[in-house]
Amino acid sequence: MKLNIPGEEYIVKSDQFMELDELPSKIVFVGGGYISFEFAHIAARAGAKITILHRDNRPLNNFDPYLVDILVQSTRELGIDVRLQTKVQEIIFGS
Repeated sequence: MKLNIPGEEYIVKSDQFMELDELPSKIVFVGGGYISFEFAHIAARAGAKITILHRDNRPLNNFDPYLVDILVQSTRELGIDVRLQTKVQEIIFGS
C-alpha cells in the first residue's frame, strides 16, 4: 500500500524482503497485518531486532480479538517491539 510520506522509497515490500541477500540487524515493519507478524517472528528468531508499527489500537482487525491478544503478547515476549496507535509520518534510511 502506498503511504504517500517522505522516504517511502526506502520501504522494502514483502516480496522484496524474501529476496534480501542478508537480514538487516534492525527491521521496522510498517503495519500490523499478518505478513508483518509472520516476517517479524522469522526475523526475530534469526537474531534481528524488530519493531512493528501499527496505526490503530489493535492489529489484525478481521481476526478473533482473543487470539490477536495472545499473538501480540507472545510477539512482545519474543522481544519484538509492537507499537500500536503509531502513525508513520516519514521514513529516514540509516542506522
